[in-house]
Amino acid sequence: MASSLAVFFVGLFLVLTGEVIAMVNMNEDELLGLFDVMSSLLDYSDWAKQYPLPCTDTPWPGVECEISLDNFPTYHVTKLHIGPDVIDPPCKNSANLSDSLLKLPYLKTLSIFNCFVSSSSPVNLSPTVFGSLTSLEHLALQSNPSLSGEIPSTLSNIVSLRVLSLSQNSLHGKIPRELGKLVSLQQLDLSYNNFSGEIPEEIGGLKSLSILDLSWNNLEGVVHCSLGMLKLLQKIDLSSNKLNGSLPPDLGKLNKLVLLDLSHNFINGPIPETFSGLENLQYLIIDHNPIRSTIPFFVGTLKSLTSISFSGCGLTGRIPSYISSLNTLTALSLDNNNLSGSVPPGLGSLTSLHQLNLSNNQLSGELQLPEEFIDRLGKRLDVKGNPGLCTSDYMKKNISMLYHQILPCLEKQIITGDHDDDNNNNNKTFQNHPDDTNAQWLLVINQKLLSSTIVLCWQPKVESLKQSIGKMEITNVNEYEAIAKQKLPKMIYDYYASGAEDQWTLKENQNAFSRILFRPRILIDVSKIDMTTTVLGFNISMPIMIAPTAMQKMAHPEGEYATARAASAAGTIMTLSSWATSSVEEVASTGPGIRFFQLYVYKDRNVVAQLVRRAERAGFKTIALTVDTPRLGRREADIKNRFTLPPFLTLKNFEGLNLGKMDKSDDSGLASYVAGQIDRSLSWKDVKWLQTITSLPILVKGVLTAEDARLAVQHGAAGIIVSNHGARQLDYVPATIIALEEVVKAAQGRIPVFLDGGVRRGTDVFKALALGASGIFIGRPVVFSLAADGEAGVRKVLQMLRDEFELTMALSGCRSLKEITRNHIVTDWDTPRAIARL
Repeated sequence: MASSLAVFFVGLFLVLTGEVIAMVNMNEDELLGLFDVMSSLLDYSDWAKQYPLPCTDTPWPGVECEISLDNFPTYHVTKLHIGPDVIDPPCKNSANLSDSLLKLPYLKTLSIFNCFVSSSSPVNLSPTVFGSLTSLEHLALQSNPSLSGEIPSTLSNIVSLRVLSLSQNSLHGKIPRELGKLVSLQQLDLSYNNFSGEIPEEIGGLKSLSILDLSWNNLEGVVHCSLGMLKLLQKIDLSSNKLNGSLPPDLGKLNKLVLLDLSHNFINGPIPETFSGLENLQYLIIDHNPIRSTIPFFVGTLKSLTSISFSGCGLTGRIPSYISSLNTLTALSLDNNNLSGSVPPGLGSLTSLHQLNLSNNQLSGELQLPEEFIDRLGKRLDVKGNPGLCTSDYMKKNISMLYHQILPCLEKQIITGDHDDDNNNNNKTFQNHPDDTNAQWLLVINQKLLSSTIVLCWQPKVESLKQSIGKMEITNVNEYEAIAKQKLPKMIYDYYASGAEDQWTLKENQNAFSRILFRPRILIDVSKIDMTTTVLGFNISMPIMIAPTAMQKMAHPEGEYATARAASAAGTIMTLSSWATSSVEEVASTGPGIRFFQLYVYKDRNVVAQLVRRAERAGFKTIALTVDTPRLGRREADIKNRFTLPPFLTLKNFEGLNLGKMDKSDDSGLASYVAGQIDRSLSWKDVKWLQTITSLPILVKGVLTAEDARLAVQHGAAGIIVSNHGARQLDYVPATIIALEEVVKAAQGRIPVFLDGGVRRGTDVFKALALGASGIFIGRPVVFSLAADGEAGVRKVLQMLRDEFELTMALSGCRSLKEITRNHIVTDWDTPRAIARL
């Protein structure tokens, strides 16, 4: 009662005497400190004038205060929040954490979200400041790309801290062991940073901890058994690190645990059977670890499970029937393993299950799942890549089966469509056995509807049409395109093959090479030819690399997996597209190799930052920033075909972000996707921003002029790729081989210059190097050979170009790449050469 009366009289006093008394009732040093802090953060110099009494008469939504009645009633700032729900005014470019935070000794909550973003103004956590805010209970500094440096060990002084969330920043170094002194801590989230070293064993002393999220870092070592002492833990997320060793049995003591995510590490199996004690576990996510065991028996005892993911774990044996007893299960992912045997029919009785991925295993026998179950899941049921799996009721289920590529168990007549005949008048029937190795699945687009309606066809590799790769001799790269055109649906072939508008640049990219002639030297010992080179410090076997090509699983079921393996076998570099149908983690799991990552800049920079960090953690060595796509070029073939990504595929790098699918459109689904997602405001300052969120070198892809080459050098690019985006953006720009020499001269040797576009022969590679390129990238030859013959096709393309290039070097008198000079070629823009006198 006395406290209520005191508050009443304080309020009355303020009303009667106005601002002067308001100043008295908030400590002046504290108020001035708040003004200074806000001035250091917000892009509004008059904030103090606009909100002179933030605790009373002129409140601001990001500031909260409490009254202290120790002596005279006084307001103290207890909460400071800058975030998406407080949008006016925004943070300024030079935002920083002022030392004046020390003047807010009563601060309990400090929350700053997406404020420190400028690459020119890096922000660190001051050991002095963050060792002195001893009243803090909630510290959340999230999604701040320029917040870098290490966590100060003095943070352990804040023993009242209950929530510590420093996710999605650029912090690095080791996690301080001193954090183990924060005995009141309930939530620890350090995800999406660059922390390295081991997980401190001292974290096992945080007995109040309920949430532990250290995902998306570079942490190494083992998972400590001390975590098993945290009896209140409900969430453990250690995904996307470099953890190794076996899991400690003590984790099975965490009977309150709801989520356990250990995916994308190097953890060995088997998983301890003590995990049967995780009676409240709902999410068990172990995918992409070398577990290499059978599915653990304890899984069948965890009746609360709603999601199980063991993708890419090297699992063997059968899918146990006891999984069918998990009635709360909504998602089961066992793809990309070595599981054998049949699919348990009981899975079809799980009424809550809405996602089942069993693809790319060795499953066999008849798929005995209820038709209602198959129809309900639709494309969320994935059993592709199990060559022994079949269905005896194929025709009845053919609508649902189009997503799953399952063969009929018995010989049947299957209708095949011809994408060059709108009316399907030339349809033929074939009798095929599921084991027929001369047959393949094709997705054929119904062109009569001009939509993404897809008909699944079972079509043999027709030898009479000379499509059988084994029956014909491929002698050059261009022959693969003819085969791909026969094999691919029209919509997909046109997407890969076509260019923008009149397609003049598309033709010119190749034609321009034919106008460059050789000036070979003779009587040089070329018994030994060395084609090896170094690209950004990485040694490769030849200056021929793979350019980013989107959505490769439209060409072949293995898509980017096959391309990555082929590049690794050839000893060269693969560049993965942002719009790949395999994620950075999946491609990394194919084995060792030097890989670059191509990047589009989305409007949501948090998406970009996460994607870059994922690529870096997956072992990708360079970012190739595409700079020529503020809008999508007018690709008339895609408009006519109403191109969209087939419904059974997604842009895997964006799954979970609601960005992985393309909506249908009246013209091109891809054009609509780009218009909605890609940032048209991209500028040179974003190259600098990108350098603040990654330590990887950055190639600028899409340069065609000397002016832009000089700017790329000035803005710290590690290299340039001369590219016109495969002639798919602006038509009537020069062929890349024509633009190359201008760019090379402007770069003046300060950074390497590469080329893509139009390369179809080893002679083309030689010509590009003679004009100053440090190497070339190929795109369409890769995807066409992939469509024709999978990984073997890509390997052969790389080998053919290598052989042709080696022959060109020998016949031109060059024993190593450094001997290839401008004097070895003559172009149609050269001035006439003087004839040397005898």
